[in-house]
Amino acid sequence: MKSLIARSGLLASLLLISLIVIRQASAQDSTGAIQACLDCHDYGEGAPAYQVMLGSHGIDGDATEMAGRRGCLDCHGISTAHSENPGERGPDLSYGPRWSATGSAQDEPCLSCHQQDAARNWQHALHMNNSLTCVTCHDIHTEQDRVLVTAEQNQVCTTCHKAQKTGIHDLGDQGPENPPCSLCHNPHNHEAAQPHMAANQSAGCTFCHNTEQMASLAALNPKAGNYHRAFDNGKRGCLDCHHGISHAPEDSAALLHPQPVRGRQVTLFYPGNATRQWLTSEHPGSQPLRQGADCALCHRGDEAQLGASLGTDLSHPARQLGVAFSRQADKLLIDITWTGSERDAFLALMWGDDRNMEFRRGGCFAACHDNGQSQASRVLFHGGGSVPTTTMGALTTGAELWRVSLETGVLEMARVGAGVSPQARPGVTATARHHGEDWSVRFSVDTGDGDAETRFRADQRYTFGVALHGIDNPGRQHWVSLPLTLSLSGNTTDFVAE
Repeated sequence: MKSLIARSGLLASLLLISLIVIRQASAQDSTGAIQACLDCHDYGEGAPAYQVMLGSHGIDGDATEMAGRRGCLDCHGISTAHSENPGERGPDLSYGPRWSATGSAQDEPCLSCHQQDAARNWQHALHMNNSLTCVTCHDIHTEQDRVLVTAEQNQVCTTCHKAQKTGIHDLGDQGPENPPCSLCHNPHNHEAAQPHMAANQSAGCTFCHNTEQMASLAALNPKAGNYHRAFDNGKRGCLDCHHGISHAPEDSAALLHPQPVRGRQVTLFYPGNATRQWLTSEHPGSQPLRQGADCALCHRGDEAQLGASLGTDLSHPARQLGVAFSRQADKLLIDITWTGSERDAFLALMWGDDRNMEFRRGGCFAACHDNGQSQASRVLFHGGGSVPTTTMGALTTGAELWRVSLETGVLEMARVGAGVSPQARPGVTATARHHGEDWSVRFSVDTGDGDAETRFRADQRYTFGVALHGIDNPGRQHWVSLPLTLSLSGNTTDFVAE
């Protein structure tokens, strides 16, 4: 018996030693497999590759937890072509900025682990359905992922959710003392705050409030005290009684999806000199931008603040215009009105349809704003040069610019990148009037006129941008809108002309 026990003990010891050796060999294999990555990307403690290898997505740490991990290869693939020619070929799976896979492809490595827990409802999440990906909010190439740090999470969320910068009960100036957003909201699901808070017993509220003390406050009426005692028993939640008091009301934040109207005010702002490199790498919204989101997703309702931050030396960094659409028989009428002096020089509209993805996402920025101080006007109105290098990718010839002189009323048209001189557009006329301090411009468009490339069709969705030019704005000398959308019928655009 003793001999049998001894042999059993020896076998167990050998098995344990074998597992340790296998794990060590696995770790060595992983280290060897990613050495080609580290040869270029690990240049010291400040390198993203250095930081990621120290965390749960690297290969250092507990051998049991790290078993089977391959470090960089788990997310980026083996990437042989990139290793052999890193200047010309991207990794098998890239998260940008130079190369960027689709959003679903980027999410796949994350979901292979996290779909069983935090991201089990990601396919139904509002964030996913609005072209955001896991890495839009999460950064695993840092020592601490800010969105997982209680005191810093809200800074990540309010990059887009700007109305919530006021904080809980308008106490945003207290910063880290505010509860993190995820105590009330589940960013990986479509749910509103109510079911999430019901599941965690209103953790966002109890971050600050002591319900046991509240149940015994003498100032409360007996009914409220009973509710608070029921809360402690898990039978009630804060939102059963308290609605809309946590932070900014719903109607103070711009809608993710526009509600189509025939006319409304549009804010134009000084656009600055953003380059493609900055927009697709350093800009906080670069990741969703590369994956199909448009500028308006985060900046809708924020135009005046953008103008003020970009045009700090301007007396008017933003301008308000009224934009309205209507139909008369086979004509589309576009009326634009604003308050301004005779120093305003030109009003311009730029158009593209859904076949031009880059213009749909970036509007005027995709057409002009990576071409240097004067390149945009040269390409658009003087015919020379090649198709511009665009902000978010190759802008196909097709975005169309209409520019009307406010002094002469002359309307010119140019096709972006087409290399042609300005010309009249068949079926489009414009009139401009200035009375006192008020400007009004009307475009009249024959909706049935022109070839398939130019005519407006009822079944098409159009993206457009508005620009106002005037010498009161130095530098670029104009103010621009975010991308706006129009349909002649439908319910998924900013404007409709039924």
